[in-house]
Amino acid sequence: MIEKSPENRGAGRPVRIESRESRLKDYKPIISKNILELRVKQGMTQAELAERLHYSDKAVSKWERGESLPDIAVLAEVAGIFGVTLDDLIRDPEEEARLMQEAEAALRDSDADAASREETSVSVIEAIRRQKKFRHGVLTVTGIILVWLVAYMAFTIVRGTLSSGRWSWLIFVYALPCSGIVWLIFNSIWFKKRRNYLILSLLMWSILAAIEVTALLFGKNLWPMLLAGIPMQIIFFIWSVLGQKIPGEAEE
Repeated sequence: MIEKSPENRGAGRPVRIESRESRLKDYKPIISKNILELRVKQGMTQAELAERLHYSDKAVSKWERGESLPDIAVLAEVAGIFGVTLDDLIRDPEEEARLMQEAEAALRDSDADAASREETSVSVIEAIRRQKKFRHGVLTVTGIILVWLVAYMAFTIVRGTLSSGRWSWLIFVYALPCSGIVWLIFNSIWFKKRRNYLILSLLMWSILAAIEVTALLFGKNLWPMLLAGIPMQIIFFIWSVLGQKIPGEAEE
C-alpha cells in the first residue's frame, strides 16, 4: 500500500524540493481527521466503511489514528463513499480559515493606504492558491507512481508464474503511455490546458514506440508506422498555435 500525505506550508514562497518530503508528512493528520469526521457525519462505523472498501476495520482505525494512510486509489473510493472530492479529503479548513482571518485582521488593523491593504489580501489569496496547486501536483505525481507500481507488480507476477518470462520487461514499455494517460487526465482537470498538446505528443510517440518494440520482438519491422507520427505531430502543433488563448481557462 502506498502512503502519501502531502502538505505545502510555504505560503507566498517558492516550493523548495528538499522540503517537500517533510511537508507531505503534515498531511497525514489532516486526512485522518477528515476521514474520521466524514465517517461520523455519515453515521457509519469503522466496520461498515471497511466492508465497503474491502479492508479490515483495523486498517480503517489506523487511518483515523494517523498511523497509516490508504493509497490514492483507495482515497478516491473513500471520497466517493462520502460524496466528496479528493480535495475535500486532503484540505485543511482550519489552515485556510486561519489564512483568511489573518487577511481580515491585516485589513482591519492596517493604517496603510488602500493599495497596501489590497496587496496584503492578494498575497494571502495567492498563498492559498499555491497550496492548492501543490496539492494537485502531489496527487498527479502519486497517480503516475501508482501506474509504475502496478507495472512492477505485474512484472513480478509474470516472471514468477511463467516459465518463459523473457519479454516481461515489455510491461514497463507500456507503462510509459499509461503514465501519459494519467498525466493527461489530471492536467485536463487541474492545470493549464495548453500543456495537453505536449502530453498528447509524448503519449502518441510512446504508443508508437511501444508497438514498434513489440513488433521487433516478433520479427516484424513496422518502422513506416512511425512516419504516421509526423503528420500527427504537425496537427498537434497547429492545434497548439490556434488554441494559444483558450477562453475561460483557469490557469494554475
